[in-house]
Amino acid sequence: MRQIVVNSKGRISRTGVEKSVADVLSVQIDYTLFFGSDTASTLTVTADDGLTVNSSGVSGNVVTAILSSGSDGCTYDVKVKLTGTTETKEVIFQVTTRDYDADNAKDYQA
Repeated sequence: MRQIVVNSKGRISRTGVEKSVADVLSVQIDYTLFFGSDTASTLTVTADDGLTVNSSGVSGNVVTAILSSGSDGCTYDVKVKLTGTTETKEVIFQVTTRDYDADNAKDYQA
């Protein structure tokens, strides 16, 4: 699991993560510092074509997104929009996919 924290000014702690093409990746986006005591009510998670959002959910002010697929060497934007009773914040982070099996096979070719 990868974790991204949204600070009180709305900036994120990391802008990108990497995954294998074959992996199913869980990413947590923690909005607690940004929202404070505000309660999350609406969540939207979208990704560029080619990367699949298998599921998403929110518990308190922490979003979990499950991501899969992707093509080797491609970078995809993932947008996570969380709305509370008084605030709305959308963050964008990138997922880069690699085909590690293909890379390893190249290393062992004679």
